[in-house]
Amino acid sequence: APKLFQCGACGKAFKRAWELFSHEVVHTAERPYQCDACGATFKRHSDYKSHRMVHTESRPFRCETCHKAFKRSSNLQEHRRIHSGARPHLCPPCGKRFKTPYELQRHALVHVTERPHKCQDCGKDFPTPGTLLAHRRQHCDDKPHVCPACGKRFTYGHSLKVHERVHTNHRPFVCPLCGKAFKQSNALASHERVHTGARPFACPTCGKAFKQSSYLVIHQRAHTGERPYRCQTCGKAFARPSLLLQHARVHSQERPYQCGFCHKRFKDEAYLAVHEKVHTGQSPYQCGVCHKGFAHPSNLLQHQRVHRD
Repeated sequence: APKLFQCGACGKAFKRAWELFSHEVVHTAERPYQCDACGATFKRHSDYKSHRMVHTESRPFRCETCHKAFKRSSNLQEHRRIHSGARPHLCPPCGKRFKTPYELQRHALVHVTERPHKCQDCGKDFPTPGTLLAHRRQHCDDKPHVCPACGKRFTYGHSLKVHERVHTNHRPFVCPLCGKAFKQSNALASHERVHTGARPFACPTCGKAFKQSSYLVIHQRAHTGERPYRCQTCGKAFARPSLLLQHARVHSQERPYQCGFCHKRFKDEAYLAVHEKVHTGQSPYQCGVCHKGFAHPSNLLQHQRVHRD
């Protein structure tokens, strides 16, 4: 069918009048749709309507697999790929695939050497207008919503509303099975799997399933070898932040784990657990030959040489 409606500014043609009307606003500075909650303005009504979801608790789009709820259908659609393993977004230079356009966009920056967009505040260069805009928010104090309890500032009223629950301990999302209450709906959805035993997040490589998507992300690093958490002192990298935190104590004098019997302190919780067996008399590591018990596996290993000799 012929495209009948043509833009007078750029010549682009559209099949429907409303498509042309929606397009024409890109050529004007007019932003007629203003959010009454935060003052943000928009060129299109659809953008304004999408933005309004920021200020509401409503999450009408629910995943049928794990029951996590979303404000927008597009967010739900992207989330479903965690369960399906689909990676429809292809990076042409290297062939790597991604689940969401945002992941692809973030990855594509590794192929960009040109950084033509300069921050006027600090002089740092960026490859795209979007990355510059995200960076400039660091210099911007446009956060009109202030927490009356602690003074922390927020860009959106909804973000302040969620934050205030830290001070009020308001927990509006209640588990129908045990009555436990949560501050956010997604925390409730995650908790409900304790009762159902559901493990909706499956590893596409080995099939192992997890209750939370964050556990799956960590597990997948066993297959990819990715270690994003790097020690600033020695450069050693880790797959999980908890492992980096544990390792960092090698470089410090911090010994946060104290024995309840003799008050000796340890850098690692596992070392404390082994040490406390000295006081409790526990000897869980047993010799298969003479059945003598030991508190530590290294002591058992040393003892077993007696039988070999």
